[in-house]
Amino acid sequence: MSRTIISIDDSDIAQAVIQTTLSEFGFDNVVSFLDPAEALEAISSGTVAADLILLDIMMPGIDGIELCARIRGLAQWTDIPIIMLTSRKDTNSLSQAFLAGANDYVTKPFDRIELQARIRSSLRLKAALDRRRTEPRQPAGNGKAARGGGAAFPSSEPIPGLVAQRFSLHAALSDLGESDLKDLGIVALCIDRLQGDHDFNKADKLDIIRATGAALGQVSISAGNLFGHWEDDIFCLISLRSDQAALVDLATRCMSGVAESAVELPLPWGDKTVTISAGIVPPGAAKTVAGGMADAINAAVRASRGSPGSIEVKVSPTVSQGPNVSA
Repeated sequence: MSRTIISIDDSDIAQAVIQTTLSEFGFDNVVSFLDPAEALEAISSGTVAADLILLDIMMPGIDGIELCARIRGLAQWTDIPIIMLTSRKDTNSLSQAFLAGANDYVTKPFDRIELQARIRSSLRLKAALDRRRTEPRQPAGNGKAARGGGAAFPSSEPIPGLVAQRFSLHAALSDLGESDLKDLGIVALCIDRLQGDHDFNKADKLDIIRATGAALGQVSISAGNLFGHWEDDIFCLISLRSDQAALVDLATRCMSGVAESAVELPLPWGDKTVTISAGIVPPGAAKTVAGGMADAINAAVRASRGSPGSIEVKVSPTVSQGPNVSA
């Protein structure tokens, strides 16, 4: 293949494994860096170019999260997929990596099939986004906005198994600035009881996530909003056209859609009912884009752990809240 992949990992053993594995996948153009500072210099100066980056989190000097954020700050690298390679299962570290701009992750020692699938999926999504950006923009439709005019996101395209991917969401978020915060509304949806002490095997967990994504994909979402899978058990919707009441209504419809799907799944807690909880950051509540995403996701996780099937809103100055909505 002609695709070029950059591998950044301070372990020469890990680099050798990555090189061999990628070669077996058909990726022969691999540029390896043991020193994250050297990698940043080469990327910043334009010495190297790539279609995808594999980036270790735990590295000396500049760790993977900081390096990811610095790479995302370079205009020509904002759309290059970044997959984190980590031995950590620390949710906070992974969340920080995603907020820094990572698109996906694989836990080391990685499963070869999973790594190949995630690389090819990221490359396909990058190609699709490139095609979309070269096509003439279509009118957003005649749907009316809940908050007057304002910009809109391009509609997300369905992807088999999941309604969308984090890459599409991040690409949209990276285009937002401080002036958009007054209109930015975020809904995070968390699959209840998928985290914690339950003993899931990987296949069952993926089945639950995909089935939930398929159910959410049937919920009607207004044009101009972007909805997709963010990470693991989290789905997110970002909007520049919905007020707080509209976001609460959307979250409620998503919760109902999943409950009504009645998907038969092997759940370790005995019953077969999948439910979701929601966290909402309404327009004007986020101080930064990344902070708003973190607030919405954290609110959804708190709601899921505290009262499964509920909604937590960061602030609610005007909306009339129902019995399952907390501020």
